Amino acid sequence: MALCGIPEIQNPRPDPDFLTPTFRSLCCDTVTLVDDLATDGASESVFRDALRAAEAEVIATFVLIDFTVFPSDHAMLSLARLGDIIARAKTDGALGARECAEIETFASDATAWSRAHGGIGRV
Repeated sequence: MALCGIPEIQNPRPDPDFLTPTFRSLCCDTVTLVDDLATDGASESVFRDALRAAEAEVIATFVLIDFTVFPSDHAMLSLARLGDIIARAKTDGALGARECAEIETFASDATAWSRAHGGIGRV
């Protein structure tokens, strides 16, 4: 198994073949993607598609923080989930009630929250 990190890309290329030569040099056919956080999965899906095109089996994605606000069709491993962070922030008083409520509103319906705050409002 190999770990494939997802580089920070603002506008990932839609062509899944751009990773193929790099991946083909790896010595195995199963990978775990590694990223900093999971939100809508858009950047991750570009890399999953490229790795699949290179005939790799993507067995999971590991992230530091999983927002858990959008559905996932594969194993998502994380150090923390947004809900856990909110709970701890409330317990420790790290954020005010208003801030926690806003984050909870986002977490309960990220698509609607995004649309209401100028985001795309769709996945």
